[in-house]
Amino acid sequence: MAKQDISLDIPSDEGRVIYGAVVSTAEFQATVRPPLFRTVVPDPSRLESRGLDTHHPELVQVAEMRRKVQRLIERAKKSNVPDYAAYIYEKAKAGEGFTPQVVLWSPQPLRTVIDESTGLGAIVIPDEARLIAIDGDTQATARHEARRLYTDMPDHERIKIVILHGIGVEAAQQVFHDANARGVKVSTSLAIGFDNRDPVTRLSRRSRRRPRSCVIASITRSGSSARATTTSSPLRPCGRRSPVSSRASMACRSRPTGSSSRPSARRS
Repeated sequence: MAKQDISLDIPSDEGRVIYGAVVSTAEFQATVRPPLFRTVVPDPSRLESRGLDTHHPELVQVAEMRRKVQRLIERAKKSNVPDYAAYIYEKAKAGEGFTPQVVLWSPQPLRTVIDESTGLGAIVIPDEARLIAIDGDTQATARHEARRLYTDMPDHERIKIVILHGIGVEAAQQVFHDANARGVKVSTSLAIGFDNRDPVTRLSRRSRRRPRSCVIASITRSGSSARATTTSSPLRPCGRRSPVSSRASMACRSRPTGSSSRPSARRS
């Protein structure tokens, strides 16, 4: 295959250059490494911290703009951050898993260039500029949290981003609405049922393939990961319903006709 010359005339002193695809005059898509992501996207939890004007005065305006287009980190959103951070860490260590794209916003227009022969584009983020996550704010928070919690956090993965730039507050609010209100939320039971890494899900499927037997499982959790230790007793009668907890679970086939035994579970 013949090599193609790529011409993207961007002076290196204008700021941080990100290569990707110019979708429109206001949208750019790319992937970036975690260090660059954490640099151009401030930690949302820091933007909500007290004393921001004293310790990080350069972020005060960014925090004010974020409050106009994003929810605060509280309640369910806040409680989700530690588990999300653990998942991001495990994903980076194992090299497998999936995180959705993060939609970032800059009120100011950013310079973009495109090579017409290849379609490759680039965008320039001025050194002083910071981007705000319109969609993916929890992930952005979790990425900063993972870096704080795990000293051996790898930085080699690629983070998918969309940069919307040069659009006003109302347009950014509309993007937030469309990203969060247009989709249909998946039921928790369906999402859990599709989690093939979860030991409880695997245990449940395994037990359905073992008729008239009980499977006792001890679940040991660490962060967002878990390990299941199982034993099977083919002679032990089982009930139709099985109590399940984060520490111990029992999955059974329906008991044989005429059996009067009630379900039991061993907790550890």
